[in-house]
This record gives sequence, C-alpha cells and structure tokens, in this order.
Amino acid sequence: MLLGDVNSTHLKKWIQALAVDFHLALFSFNGPEEPAQLELAALDVTLYCPKNYAKTKKISYFLHYTRLKSAIESFKPDITHAHYASSYGFFGALLRKQPFVVSVWGSDVFEFPRKSYFHKQLLQFVFRRATHLMSTSNIMALEMKKYTNKEISITPFGVCASTFTPKDRHHDGEKFIVGTVKSLEYVYGIDTLIRAFKAFHAQYPNSACHIYGRGSKETEYIHLIQSLGLTDTVFLKGYIPNDVVPSVLSTFDAFCALSRSESFGVAVLEASSCAIPVIVNNIGGLTEVVDANQTGFIVNAKNEDEIVEKLLFLANESEKAKRMGLNGRSWVLAHFSWEKSVAIMRKHYETVLKSN
Repeated sequence: MLLGDVNSTHLKKWIQALAVDFHLALFSFNGPEEPAQLELAALDVTLYCPKNYAKTKKISYFLHYTRLKSAIESFKPDITHAHYASSYGFFGALLRKQPFVVSVWGSDVFEFPRKSYFHKQLLQFVFRRATHLMSTSNIMALEMKKYTNKEISITPFGVCASTFTPKDRHHDGEKFIVGTVKSLEYVYGIDTLIRAFKAFHAQYPNSACHIYGRGSKETEYIHLIQSLGLTDTVFLKGYIPNDVVPSVLSTFDAFCALSRSESFGVAVLEASSCAIPVIVNNIGGLTEVVDANQTGFIVNAKNEDEIVEKLLFLANESEKAKRMGLNGRSWVLAHFSWEKSVAIMRKHYETVLKSN
C-alpha cells in the first residue's frame, strides 16, 4: 500500500509502473482531481481516498488516522510505503505496520526538521519506525543521515525516454530560446533567470526567454520583467499539463534550472532526454543530473556573468551545443531512464519482502 497524494505527478508514475507487477492500494488525504481519476481508473489499484478532490487542511490531518487504520486492516498490505516523511510518513509510523518504507521527497528533510526542535524529533521518530528508507538523490540521502544512522537506498526518479525525445529545430533566423518549466516560486530562482537573461539579451539580441509555470510570485515577476524593459523578450507562458511538456522543451535551445534549493532535478533530465543542453545552479541534487561540460554547465547562480557566459557559448557555438544536447540524451539513457528506475524500485521491494 502506498501512502501519498493521489494528485502527485511523480506518485502517479510510480503507481502506473508498479501496478504491472504488484497489487497496489493507495491511501491519500485528498480526493483525485479529474486527470488522476482518468489515469488511475484504467489500473488495478484500490483507492482509499475521498471520491472528489478536496485539499486537506493541516489541522484535519489527524482526522485521517482512523481512516488509514481501517484501510490497512482492509487491504492487509505486505509493504506499506509512505511517500513524504513528514505527513504520510508520520501516520504510517503511528500504525506500526511492518515492513514500513519511507521515501523522502525534498522539503520533508531539507526544510521540515529545521522549523523547530519538535519538527526534528517528529522526523527522527518516523525514521526510527521505518524498516527501510529511500531517497531519490545522494544529496538528499546525506541530509537524511543527520537524523538517522540507518541505511538509505537511492531510487532515482528517471525519465521516460520514449516520451521525452529529441526533435529537430530549424532556426533559419529564428530566435535563440532560453527556457524553463518551473513553478513561479522564490526557491526556483526564476528572478535570477530573468535578470541574467537581460544581460545575455543585450549581447545576443536575437533571443527570447520562455518561462512555463504558475506560482505565488507571478505578479512579482511580471513587475520585474516590466521594470527591466523585457516585456517583448521574456514571456511567462503559464501552466502546461505534463503531456505537453515534451513538445514545449523541443522549442528550447537552452534549459535553465537556477534553483536556490533542489533535492533532485527531474525537469533537467527531461530536457536532457530531449537533447537540450542545460545550465543548472551548483546546488543540491541538480549537480547529480548533469555531466559537467558534457551535457550542460553547472554554474554559480549568484554570478550573473557566469550564466551569461554559458548562454553565449550555447548561442554562438551551435554545433558544440548540439553535441552537448546529444550527450545529455545518452546520459539519461545510461543512468536515468524510467525503466532503470522502476527496476531499482522493484528490486528494493523484493529485498524488503525477503528481509521480513
């Protein structure tokens, strides 16, 4: 039984892959939105969640304890796997159902335990109750080690290379497109990208910046674009559904991920799988998904000149940039394909079952 948000894109991918070999159930605080309803309806998955989408308020989390306990007693899982340590992991830990696997996702280990002594103790409680711990990146596993001495398995979240495929772009005078697909939140450094693009555009005018995503900083970023005089060159394109992302990536000449914090870098791998050269900040899990100077560049995002330098290289050295993109595709196939990730998770489940 998986414990996690039924509307999570990443969790839905795990469900779709693992349902082939395992009889799955999913417990979620929230009900499914329409896309999740359609995607899960075709799978043999038992759902324990409200029938309709309803975002759960934190204060009502505790009302779900008896519902989770009932679901566990009804389904009788061989493995209980919580995705996100500080919420679903906590309730899974309370039930003492073993084997109990916990996967951390990012903020639950990087931010949650730093809020207070109580939060730190709660995370350590979850880790103590877990029989197996998992992380999508080495950097996140190192952070987990601050709160546990247990072994941590790395289960990278790979990319479906048959979906994210390279597509030819014929420039013939077209603008050089710098792009990203990220929520418009401070942590993702969209403001850094906008400012760096202004300096790049001054030296390479035949260019534009396309930013896809929504978030709480949208109005602030609109004002930033206006104040920098970039309304004709930087475009906030809004939200796009996941099935549209591959076609959007194919319009980019360079993908930028200048996040201030990042536990992994799935979006970067998706761009690399599409043979787009990438530029990422030297922080967190982003450094694990780039083969430096081969599939893209790792930069200090606080150094605007460095970002501009790498963008100018990609714009002016088109053949080398193309080779970088193709290297990225090979890098993903070799290390981060979705098939490899699923095989790793299956193997871990088999190990969990044998050890209990």
